[in-house]
Amino acid sequence: MQIKRIAYFTTILFFISVPCFAGIVKQQGVGQISYSGWGGPSSEVKQDAIEKAKKSSIENYSATFSTAKMMNYEKIRNSIEGNLDRYITDYKVIDDDTDKDAKRYSVVIEASINTSLIEVELQKVSSVENASLDEKSYLSFVFVAREVVSRKAFDARRSKRVVQESTTEEREEAYVDGEQMGYANETLKDSVQTTGGSTLQKSDKIEYDVSNAEDINATMTDIFSQAGYEVIEADYLQEETGNLVNVDDFKEDFRYGDDISGSTRRNAAKGCRSVGVEYFAIGTLDVGAKDIDPVSGMTRVFVSVNGKIMDLRGRFPKTVASVGPVQYAGLGPDQTVARRNALRQAGKKAAEDLTNKLRAKSIK
Repeated sequence: MQIKRIAYFTTILFFISVPCFAGIVKQQGVGQISYSGWGGPSSEVKQDAIEKAKKSSIENYSATFSTAKMMNYEKIRNSIEGNLDRYITDYKVIDDDTDKDAKRYSVVIEASINTSLIEVELQKVSSVENASLDEKSYLSFVFVAREVVSRKAFDARRSKRVVQESTTEEREEAYVDGEQMGYANETLKDSVQTTGGSTLQKSDKIEYDVSNAEDINATMTDIFSQAGYEVIEADYLQEETGNLVNVDDFKEDFRYGDDISGSTRRNAAKGCRSVGVEYFAIGTLDVGAKDIDPVSGMTRVFVSVNGKIMDLRGRFPKTVASVGPVQYAGLGPDQTVARRNALRQAGKKAAEDLTNKLRAKSIK
């Protein structure tokens, strides 16, 4: 039986649930208007400058988008800029200036941009949002994350080689003392010592803990669901594919290596095809050691994330979207909070980036 609709994944790591596309972003914008007359800028001129500053703030915000998200944003740019007050909830004037010689008025504002509404508009123009259930395909995810639990460092081992070379030279001289003649012998010795060798440095022995947490599932499910995809837990596919899609295999591969093994990926692709899953994503996250943020003095943890989505419809899988390697930092009063904040940031950004790339390619 062919399974149609969309998307599942499992992510293994510590995480806390966050909203997908929610919140207000503060963004500055600049507006500049030329005016005529000698009485200075009128109230209408100042308002026109503020409207330009609002548009500038939206443009500055959209400039932070990835290439894939910008491709989608271009579809709604005119609608956003034509109705600025809907997306800018409020603003405050930071600075303004009147150049009387040039007859030019300039203003700088800080605008509060409702990013949730912009994401809603992006979703409206996505292919998956406008597709019927029969047109949608399954998209499967397995994300694994690991954290160092022990590190064993080895001292460098030095090997030294010494070569001793020597040469001997003999010389004989004749001498005459009155009427008596004699001979003298002299032996000269010269020694040269050459040293060399090599240094062997073994790599650190690192042990990892690969964790399983439900928080990340809820968080990323929310992101993909709001983007128009349906999310299904990986455990359901494991049984349906006869263990070809096996979460434990992904965990063990990442516990002892830096990537998912070829056999695990091939088995997963084969299992997905057997149940009609057309897209499959793999993600890995590395939790770094803690340090101290030099600015805030709080505990800081970095997380590095990689991810890609493969199209399984052809003879060979091909990558249709990827993210990373990119690092995100989390701060907190202790290591646990900092780690969760870093994972939250990394997982959220990775999911959003992959979603934007799927939208840009009209994958549904």
